[in-house]
Amino acid sequence: MTSPFRSTAADGEISGRGGFKQPVDPNDPLSGYKEGGTNAGAYDVTGIDTRIRYDSSRNPPFTVMTSMPYEPQQSAEEGQHHMSVDRHSWDTAVRHLYRDAVAYIATGPRRHEDWTLDVLALMARSVPDPRGWTRVDDAEKEPERVGNPTWPFAIRPPEYVAPRLKEIDRDSAENLILALTEGGCTLSNLQYFDESVNELRAMARTILARYGDDAAYRTNVSKRCSAPGTLDFTLESLEYSPMSVFTEDCGLVVVSDTEVGLFWTFNDL
Repeated sequence: MTSPFRSTAADGEISGRGGFKQPVDPNDPLSGYKEGGTNAGAYDVTGIDTRIRYDSSRNPPFTVMTSMPYEPQQSAEEGQHHMSVDRHSWDTAVRHLYRDAVAYIATGPRRHEDWTLDVLALMARSVPDPRGWTRVDDAEKEPERVGNPTWPFAIRPPEYVAPRLKEIDRDSAENLILALTEGGCTLSNLQYFDESVNELRAMARTILARYGDDAAYRTNVSKRCSAPGTLDFTLESLEYSPMSVFTEDCGLVVVSDTEVGLFWTFNDL
């Protein structure tokens, strides 16, 4: 078994340079290797990721397999509520968690008392991120998008969307951020990451921190027998109200006084 050991360089020094799948610069799609390939930029990082293979027959009982630079995430202890977040940490968390999902992650301005209108504007890609932070749109290059900026979302009126997005508590929203990282909307998706559950939860808290402590959380997902206003991910049931043309689409809407965030993943079963 190979286990990761992570630390940061002394005194915040640069440990090396790394690349990212999603664009680091939202105005330059080639700044991530998903679009830029080998021409994507490399960026300074401060973490050190060492992989150790344990072997009880050795003394000491391990072999260092490899060591590499990486971008450290906020610790779970630091990731409680009342935290502030900067662009770099938020962008890094979004890029990492949704690296393998077919996702649409976007934030827009809150312009209406009826937040549903702001959600529809995000689905239609008609508003920019008010801070210029990362936006993930994995279906952007699909031919179905031509002439239909809403695709793969189905075009729906507000009176269809609003009742299908049920309010949940913050803990459920944090779990949902993590469950959306792959198809199936389940926390078992965390097995595909090298990081510990606590490290991944710290990333989810970093993402939610952008919207403040007073944000409201809504989703089209339900788990039968969950307590009202919650999603119990220990339950196997999964139900969702479709918002797209795909067989499965699950998402989270985060509503603050000034911004609306949309976290959606698609799975064509």
